[in-house]
Amino acid sequence: MSPLYTRYKTFDVPDGYVTIPLCGNDADVQLRLAVLVRVEAEPVAGHLVVLRDMLDCRVLLGCILDASGRVLEWAELRVQRMAGLDGAAAVYREALSNSVLDERWKKGADALEASDAGGLIRTGWESVHPRPSFIDVDAGSLVHPQDASGAWCLCEDDELLRRNGLPPYSSSCHRYLTSATPADDAAFIPVTPGAPAGDRTVTWDQVLDRHADLVPFNPEGGLVMVRAHATMGLGEYLDVLAGKTWQGITHGKAALDLEGLADVLRSADDPGRLFLSKRGRGGRILESLHLRLRAFADVLADVRNVVSKQRYPLLNISDESFRVHFSGMGRGLPLLWSADVVLVDSGDAVPLRLGRSETVCYLRPETRLSVYRPASEGLPVRGEGSLRIRETSDTGGGAVVEGTFHAQEEVRVSSHDVVWLRVNLGGDAVDFYGRLEEDRALAAGEWRFRSLELAWSDDEMASIKAAEGVPLPNVPFEVLPLVSTPSDLYALAVIGVRLLLVDAGTTLPVALDETISIAREANAAGGDAADLPARLAELFSSDARWANSLGPQRLVAEELSPEEAFGSVPVSLWVKIIALLVRMLPGMGPFSTCADYGDARQGGLDLVFDQPLEDAQKLLLETRDLVVTDWAHNREMRELISERLAACDAGNAVPGDADG
Repeated sequence: MSPLYTRYKTFDVPDGYVTIPLCGNDADVQLRLAVLVRVEAEPVAGHLVVLRDMLDCRVLLGCILDASGRVLEWAELRVQRMAGLDGAAAVYREALSNSVLDERWKKGADALEASDAGGLIRTGWESVHPRPSFIDVDAGSLVHPQDASGAWCLCEDDELLRRNGLPPYSSSCHRYLTSATPADDAAFIPVTPGAPAGDRTVTWDQVLDRHADLVPFNPEGGLVMVRAHATMGLGEYLDVLAGKTWQGITHGKAALDLEGLADVLRSADDPGRLFLSKRGRGGRILESLHLRLRAFADVLADVRNVVSKQRYPLLNISDESFRVHFSGMGRGLPLLWSADVVLVDSGDAVPLRLGRSETVCYLRPETRLSVYRPASEGLPVRGEGSLRIRETSDTGGGAVVEGTFHAQEEVRVSSHDVVWLRVNLGGDAVDFYGRLEEDRALAAGEWRFRSLELAWSDDEMASIKAAEGVPLPNVPFEVLPLVSTPSDLYALAVIGVRLLLVDAGTTLPVALDETISIAREANAAGGDAADLPARLAELFSSDARWANSLGPQRLVAEELSPEEAFGSVPVSLWVKIIALLVRMLPGMGPFSTCADYGDARQGGLDLVFDQPLEDAQKLLLETRDLVVTDWAHNREMRELISERLAACDAGNAVPGDADG
C-alpha cells in the first residue's frame, strides 16, 4: 500500500537491541521508561544510542513501554553530567555551581515544556536526583551500586562534605556519592573531573571491581529530563525538503529507522511526501517555500516562548538546537505537512550579577567563532595586565574605582563590554567589574578603567584605598561581551538563511555573506525602514548577481535559473522574505530590529522576537494561498500575457487584436 495511506509509526525494537527499564520490572507497573541498548556493543558507538552531547548532559535514545513490553513512544533521555563543562571559559565556570546548574536544569525543563506542549514527560527526576545507575546488559537490568551500608547516592549535604574536607555541593561544581549511614562512617566517590580526593574517598574501580562490564548510564546521579523523541534533525529535514532521502538515526555504522520514515521518504516524487510532487518544478518550489517558512515560524515561536519562560537568552542557537517531529498521518495528508520543528535545547547562557552591583551579564561557555555568532558581537578575551588605582569615590549606594589599566596583548572592547579584573590586595583577591575607555588614557597601550558602582565591604574598601597610587602587577582580566537576545536574533537569522538560501550549489557561510552584503547595500540606498522591500526589489532588478545568489531557485535541489524560479515565486513576495532576514541582523541600518547585540527591549527579553514572528506568519498566509491556488492555470495566463506584451513591444499585430 502506498505510504500516503498508512501511518508511518512503528513500535518494533530494532534487531540486535533491547529495551532496559529504568524503574524496575515490577509486574504492577503498567508503563515503564526504558533505555535502548545494543546487546553487542557497536565497535565505535558502544551499547547506548547517543543522540547528541550537550554542555551539561548527554542525550540517549529511550522509549515508553506498556505492561507487555511494547514500545508506545520513542523518547529522549537527557542525563546530566559535568564533564562537558571542562572546555567552558574560565569566567563561565566560575559563575557555576551545582545549585546553579540544578536550578538551571529545572528552569530549562519548564521552559521547554512551555515551548513544546506535550513534549516533556514528567518523571520527577528533572528536579530530584535519581540514584546513580549502570546497565547490566547480560542481565537486561539497571544496577544501582551499593555496599554493605546501603546504596550509593549523590551527596547534597554541604556540612557532611565540609567535615570530611571536601568541597560543598551547593557552592562548587564537584560531586561526590556517599553510601553510609550514620554519616560518621561515610565514604565518598568523586564522580566529576578534577574533584579533590580525601581520606575517605574511594574510586569506582574499588566499588565495581566485580562488575567491570557494566555500562554507565547515570554514574553521577545527575538530574534526568525525558522528552518525546523528535526523529529528524533540522538539517536532515531541509535535505528531505530539497528532495534527498533519509536513512535513519545513526548509531555507529548502523542506521535505525525506528518509525518507518525512511521508507516513506525514499522517493522525492512519492505522493507520501508532498501535495504538488506530481505538478512539476513550479509546484515543488512553492510547496517547499511554504514548508520552509512554516519551519522558520516554528523556530521563532519556540525560542520566543523559552526566553519568555526562563527570562534569559539562549546564546548557543544553531541548527542543532532544533529537531523535527512528525505526527501520525491522516489519510491523504503528505508526511512533510505533519512536520513540527521543536527546540530541544534551552540554551547555555548563565546570568551573572557583577559583583554586588545591579548589572547582570549573560555568559556563554564557548569562546570559539561560529557561523551562528558574529565576530562583531565580541569574544571573551582573557589575559594578564597591570592596574594603577587613581581614586575611589563614594556614590551613596556603593563605590566607583577609577584607574589606569595596561595589558601586554591587544585588547578590543566595545562600549557595551564589561571587564573583570581580579586584584590581589593584602593577600585577598578583590573582583572589579567595569569598562575600559581608551580615549581617556594618556599613554599608548593604556586604558582608563572605571568600575561599576559596587558595594564592597568595609575591609575591601580599606584595602582599595590603601592601594591608591600603587602599581599592581599580574592582574588577571577577562572581557565579558554584554550580549542578550539580539545575539539569539542574529543566530535565528542565520537559521533562516540556512532554511531558505542554501542548496547544493552554495554553502551557509557564502549565503550569509551575500545576505549581509545586500543588507549593507540596502542601507546605503537610504530611505525609511518601511521601504526596505522596495529597495531590495530595486537591487534585484538592477543587478542580476543578487538574483543569482539570493534567488528562490535555492529552494529545490533541481537545476533552476533565477528567471524560472521567479516564474513561480513572485518577486514581491520574495523580497519580503529577504527583508525579514535582513531586519533580524542587528546593527545593519535603521530597518534592523536591534541596534546592537546588547539592545534587548524594555519590558521583556523576548520582545525582540515579536516582529519577526509576526512577519513570518503573514508570509505563511501568502505562500499558503499560492500553494492551494491553481498555479498551473495562472502560469498559463501569465505566459499568454507575456507573449502579448512581447508582440506589442516588437510592433507586431497580435492575433485577435481589433487592429490586426
